[in-house]
Amino acid sequence: MNGTMTAEAAMWWRTVLGEYPTGVVLVTTTDESGAHAAMIAGTFVAVSQDPPMVGFFPSTSSSTLEVLRRNGTFSISVLGARHERLSRAFGAKDENRFELGEWSTSPDGNLRLVDALA
Repeated sequence: MNGTMTAEAAMWWRTVLGEYPTGVVLVTTTDESGAHAAMIAGTFVAVSQDPPMVGFFPSTSSSTLEVLRRNGTFSISVLGARHERLSRAFGAKDENRFELGEWSTSPDGNLRLVDALA
């Protein structure tokens, strides 16, 4: 395929991918001062069980991505329907977004949402 679609193919593509379900996760990390950073990702995938590896695909313009790179660790909280408000707050970088959930801390110091699905 040369990258150009007919109008019919483009409509089909949009319809199919618009109905394709995707999970939403909250990716959290901590910066060098101990401040928490987080991003919403709808591109979370399993890569390997042994060793355990996952992947997600953040925007290269994400300020959280730079913190993730520097820290080298992160936690993933799988969100459910009950987390819509929290998800929207993190997506919009709401000033009070970390006040919307109950958190625990991973061994690496990253936040985890207590009532996450996983």
